[in-house]
Amino acid sequence: MINTAIKLATLLLIVLTAGCSRDREKPAVLAQVGDRLITMEDFVQRAEFSPERFIDGKEAGKQKLLEALIAEKLLAIEAEHRRLDQSPQMRQLTQFIEDLAVMRALFKNKVQSRIHLDPAQVQQAMAFSRQERKISWLSFRDKTTAEAWRQKWRSSSLQKALQELQGGQADTLQHQRSVTWGENDPALEAAIFSLTPGALSPVLEQNGAFLVVRCDDISQNVVATATSDADLKTKVERVLTARQETQLSRRFVADFMQQQQVVFDEKRVRRIIDRLVDLLFGDESSMALEMKEIPVSKSVWQAATAELAAMQDEEVVRFKDGSLSAGDLLARWRRYRFPVDKSARAACARSLNDQFSLVIRDVLLTREGRRRGLHKQPEVQKDKTLWQDYYLAERLADDVGKTGLSSLLSGLRETTAIRVDEPLLQKTELTDIPVIALRPGQYASRVTPPWPDFSTVAQ
Repeated sequence: MINTAIKLATLLLIVLTAGCSRDREKPAVLAQVGDRLITMEDFVQRAEFSPERFIDGKEAGKQKLLEALIAEKLLAIEAEHRRLDQSPQMRQLTQFIEDLAVMRALFKNKVQSRIHLDPAQVQQAMAFSRQERKISWLSFRDKTTAEAWRQKWRSSSLQKALQELQGGQADTLQHQRSVTWGENDPALEAAIFSLTPGALSPVLEQNGAFLVVRCDDISQNVVATATSDADLKTKVERVLTARQETQLSRRFVADFMQQQQVVFDEKRVRRIIDRLVDLLFGDESSMALEMKEIPVSKSVWQAATAELAAMQDEEVVRFKDGSLSAGDLLARWRRYRFPVDKSARAACARSLNDQFSLVIRDVLLTREGRRRGLHKQPEVQKDKTLWQDYYLAERLADDVGKTGLSSLLSGLRETTAIRVDEPLLQKTELTDIPVIALRPGQYASRVTPPWPDFSTVAQ
């Protein structure tokens, strides 16, 4: 079983626009396990995270997936009977889950109702989806250098440009790739798909770097070309909806933060970030990992807590009707267990600054959502239960171990009422791209928990 604390690093960084479920008066219930319901919407969303969704044949695969969710509900119910939900760790986690659900409810009210898809944009996206663009690119640290090399690259090959930039042999394969629509940063993708073969893009800023992109070739996307118009349109609309949600949510957050009169003490925040960067780049336990993004180790957190103890009560951000101290900010930041970018010190500092901004944003949005009573909404409580069941089941599975899990599940199946709507299961279609439960272009923006990983659930 995967450790719950580590899973928080990637599971609970939920972008606010994610999880805004469409209203349904009577959700289609795929299965009932005791007092728990598994709706068709829950099943489809969570199936996107299962590596087995297209293994063992379409129908057998769906049955296997449903059995995994049934096992999760059985274990969650049993965990409650054992009062595991009353542990301090789980109660704190449940509060955190509810806060996130409140924020998503606030965004649903403020953002989703304003979404409108332009039919012409849908048709253009469908046409782009049937294409595959082969590109090459050069990357620079400053815009002036990028502009100069853009002019030079007009009359030079990629290999010659790389040889002059890097010296000696140049690995052109590291600067070439194929691009398909809907799987990239929207702004970068728009620039790429506006190019004809041989054309260069303007200088594009991406994550602190400046890129120049060349379109080398345009060919057919074999998978999309073989997809029916109706299915392709559905996928395109999902991506466009998610992207529009992201744009609208950014505007809403910017306006909201201005209304809240948020003011950072930049010097104090910079001191915290600089010290964390020093500790992270001196952390030998993580330097050996060949990963760009890694969670902060326990040793770094302990060192940061000790070294920044004198700042614990210092105010680092002030807003209308309140403030946060350095200690509050660090404690909330740790709760998220964000992974940090260790590709370079500057990138690490940027990622920490962005994360602190997210923490402040979430504090304010949660306060506003609770002020409006959104924590009482049925949809929020359903969302909370969905995540809580996942963590309760994982906690119990960890406690009993693999040897005891099989017999426990067998006994629970015998003593718990389980009802499955087989005709509805047969009619349920699973999408082949993760855009219902994962918003494109956003890190770990999961609407639902991942697929439960119990070794005995298929038995």
